[in-house]
Amino acid sequence: MPQDYEDNNIPKKNDDNSELNKIISGKQKNPESKQMDLFKHLLKPSQNSGDLSNLLSLWDSFPKYALNRSLQTSMRNPYGGLPNYKRSYKALNGDECTIEISPAKITEKDGSEKDYYPSDLEESIEDLLRRLFLEQAHGIHLPNDQGSWCRFTLRMIYDKLKEQGKNRTMDDIKKALEIMKKATITITINGEPSHEGSILLERLIQNRTDYLKNPHAASAVRFSSLVSKGIEQLDFRQYNYEIMISLKSQLHKYLFKLLSSKFLNAGHTAPPFAIYYSDIEQCSGLLHHSEAYRKMDIVRKAMAYLVDRDVLRSFTEKPSTEGNKVTDILFKLTPSSAFIADMKASNKRHQMLLANRAASRSRTPLR
Repeated sequence: MPQDYEDNNIPKKNDDNSELNKIISGKQKNPESKQMDLFKHLLKPSQNSGDLSNLLSLWDSFPKYALNRSLQTSMRNPYGGLPNYKRSYKALNGDECTIEISPAKITEKDGSEKDYYPSDLEESIEDLLRRLFLEQAHGIHLPNDQGSWCRFTLRMIYDKLKEQGKNRTMDDIKKALEIMKKATITITINGEPSHEGSILLERLIQNRTDYLKNPHAASAVRFSSLVSKGIEQLDFRQYNYEIMISLKSQLHKYLFKLLSSKFLNAGHTAPPFAIYYSDIEQCSGLLHHSEAYRKMDIVRKAMAYLVDRDVLRSFTEKPSTEGNKVTDILFKLTPSSAFIADMKASNKRHQMLLANRAASRSRTPLR
């Protein structure tokens, strides 16, 4: 970040024409971009469908938020430090992946320092910012690697989290944004470096003096380069954001996003969506019990919860065994009528994206 910008504050008022000041003030307009237009264009299956948003195929597949605050507390050394977190797993497409998370070092109110990994609050805030990004007044997608930005206010984040039943202070929100900026995510796929960077490349957050003067003063963040890349390459799918945020746990939300991105043939006559417990355990990173049977039971209860919430109509399970020991479970998930309606709209939009992608390859660039 340029030296004229402090990490916790909005840009200094020394250049009203700078690009970052334009973003903060709302003067920066979106340049003409067919990709951005397509990213924002959402097809609703019915008048009562609620808010929709987009899942990015690559970026959203990485388990960036798997370590909850309670688990982090148990992992810290007496000085507040956390080790780099590293785990390897096989993705659903068969790729051998490794994710490494370097924690963010945060200065607490008492002056002490403590390390944090991104967790559920940070995930909720990224989802929320990505939803705001679709609105004309908030989302800015710039060419030439200048990235994808979201303008917002801390009060807006506070209010929307409260609507979701997450009562967080302004300081909690600012800390979460700081964690998203300072924690580093490194991804290796099939032995080759794939990505290294933070969840938020830049965060321009109002300081306390500005907030006390105006709680609605603007802030801005720049998303990961993989978010911009997904927009440019039209590599995203529509999903029902309103249902997702209403779900109770991270695992419920993970499964809902997984179904929304992978259950492409959802329909009343389509076969159920099949997935193994072991794939969920590896790819989500959210199951931390030492006993496999307890983790299997958590997944089973999560499936039942999705039936109760009318995401699934039903599910079946077929265990794999070695002797008397259950080693894996094949789950087959049948979607609800409401989920099928959402997926039909998502598929319709995805076909439109594929048509635009094919046209861009045969004629001229989309921009």
